Amino acid sequence: MDSVDELIVSLQQDYEEEATGPVINDNLAKLVTDMLQGTITEEKLKEKTDAQKRPDNIELLTVPIVNKEIWGHPKVRSTAKSQDLKYQKVQKLLLKGMIPL
Repeated sequence: MDSVDELIVSLQQDYEEEATGPVINDNLAKLVTDMLQGTITEEKLKEKTDAQKRPDNIELLTVPIVNKEIWGHPKVRSTAKSQDLKYQKVQKLLLKGMIPL
């Protein structure tokens, strides 16, 4: 095989489908697909996240809070505050999702 053929084979491998594991229960697969494609109301989301309480002995399982004095600084743009709030929301959901584990 010459170097061009090796390059082509290498590139083809980059675009092959990812390896998958065994098939899971059809109902569970549909639920996960629906969850990933759909949305949940803010009310339901709040209800579900509020139900997950952080264990008392895992103090790092909390969302970092940004110092409001930093946000209030004139050199900090409102877009930075907006991004920080979005990141906090994602972090909260990730952390709340870890609690049942």
